[in-house]
Amino acid sequence: MLEESELLQPRQLGADGRRPPGDVALLREPPGPDRLAGVPVALHDLAEDDGLPERDVHAPIVARAVHETARDVEVWQIELREPGDRDERRAALRLALARRLGGDPSEIRLISGPHGKPALADPVDGLHFSLSSSGRCCLIAVTTIGPIGVDVERVVPRKYLERIAARRFAPEEAAAIADRRGESALRAFYNCWTRKEAYLKATGTGLTAPLDGVVVSVDDERPAILALRDDDPGAWFLAAVAPARDLIGAVAVRLGDYRAGEPAVRLLTA
Repeated sequence: MLEESELLQPRQLGADGRRPPGDVALLREPPGPDRLAGVPVALHDLAEDDGLPERDVHAPIVARAVHETARDVEVWQIELREPGDRDERRAALRLALARRLGGDPSEIRLISGPHGKPALADPVDGLHFSLSSSGRCCLIAVTTIGPIGVDVERVVPRKYLERIAARRFAPEEAAAIADRRGESALRAFYNCWTRKEAYLKATGTGLTAPLDGVVVSVDDERPAILALRDDDPGAWFLAAVAPARDLIGAVAVRLGDYRAGEPAVRLLTA
């Protein structure tokens, strides 16, 4: 989650953090509303009217049955009843993991790993996941490719945008943001932040690591990790996630031995 500092103004959180049901896109073109860009990423909208029993007192929404085939990365979108509620977030994570693993969500035990990242008390070989929320929107990313991180932020105006970028981002990123004006600069800022945080969450360090050690693209199109201080950018894949018009997110995955070739482009309806 984006850190607040003396330069970051309080958020104006809207009541509706939810992406409308409908299209899911797997794109190599610029992302727009209700779209994803990059590797095969399936965005599943979770709905209340599924008819499945709620297994947890805090479970916010029960998943709708998904009829498309399994993808390399699954991103579940959940609307929380209370913005940022930790118990709801954990219940939603158990629900998403149960859908991937099978079984009862209440039987999935979670612990806090290093830097507070949720982990399974009984690890499953090859399963990786990450969680992020902004307001009432919660995203959960699950994959078997390799370590994964997800971040989502609500796009709200910020004062001193260029000063924040100059202080926290790499020089080339700060310059790219400074070259823009208005909404373009704002989107570039949030693209930059979410892509960095997604990578850092995938590595397990989170925001304890310096943001300027990760250099990313800031444009809406073609999200990419351009340079890393202590890692190989070519070992990673970055996808943009836009679950609603006022939300920007990113998913970072370490590819490891993944050799599936050029990702397919698909438009799905859940």
